[in-house]
Amino acid sequence: MQAVYLKPCSTFPATIHSNTLFGAICRTMDELGYDTGGFIERFSKNPPLEISSCFPYIDTESGKSHLFPMPHLPPTGNSGAEFETLKKLKKIQYVDEQAFMEMVSGVLKISDILTLLEKSEETDSKIFSRSGSLKGCSSAVVDIPHNQINRLSSASEQFFHTSGMQFHDGGLFFLIRYHDRDCEEAVHASLRLMADRGIGQRVSSGQGHFDLSFGEIDIPDNRNAPYLTTLSRFMPRDISPFGNKIWYDLVTIRGRSTDGVMKKRVMMLGEGSVFSNVPEGFSGQIATVRSDPPVIEYGLPFLVGMGCLS
Repeated sequence: MQAVYLKPCSTFPATIHSNTLFGAICRTMDELGYDTGGFIERFSKNPPLEISSCFPYIDTESGKSHLFPMPHLPPTGNSGAEFETLKKLKKIQYVDEQAFMEMVSGVLKISDILTLLEKSEETDSKIFSRSGSLKGCSSAVVDIPHNQINRLSSASEQFFHTSGMQFHDGGLFFLIRYHDRDCEEAVHASLRLMADRGIGQRVSSGQGHFDLSFGEIDIPDNRNAPYLTTLSRFMPRDISPFGNKIWYDLVTIRGRSTDGVMKKRVMMLGEGSVFSNVPEGFSGQIATVRSDPPVIEYGLPFLVGMGCLS
């Protein structure tokens, strides 16, 4: 599948979720004159592609090392693991590429993860790593000063700060799984315009610009596994088919349009949510959160099998 790399050229959002990314792509496609309405309509019947959220990558001597969201594993109260080990598990936000592939394939089980954490001397790490290639990666939140100017008097009236992320030796990436390559040209054109213009809420102040590049990552689909995880935000039409075999973070999406009108609130499952492989449960949706003009939120899952639970 295609990997899209965003190498920040300025302060940058800490992450970019799939619904935000899809909305940004559609806006720039529309500005470039593509049939954006027809593109969006295809997702209600036969989606031409799947898109993940953005996750960190690290530049190393051997190439790019990718991080993936830590799957929400079932409660481990009966595992016999020490309390301190379970605390370490709870703090983990990302897993490195090797660990993720082993979890997908079923080579690395939950019990193995707990054993490795128990032996680890790290107590506050947010990354579960099976390799030593993550050294030298760093990012930091920085405060950015601003000066509000009165346009009539040219007087300085107010100083204020915003915050953003600075990435060193890496950036963010997301995945695209194409089902119809006919839309690839439009998506790439949109991303190139977005790279020049920036992405995020602070583009007007020079933030969110990035260098764009493409690659390939081979992630086993493993869709026959008894459990699945999503690498995007996911808005299922109904979670009852999963029964009690679903573990997730619930995300509330709300906000205003640029003209100040409130959009309809929707709720999604966060990246890394895990659920039983029940085919009738995976009808995600693109929800209309405002009718005039139409505004949507992307809520289709980017599914990967989880062999570590079998």
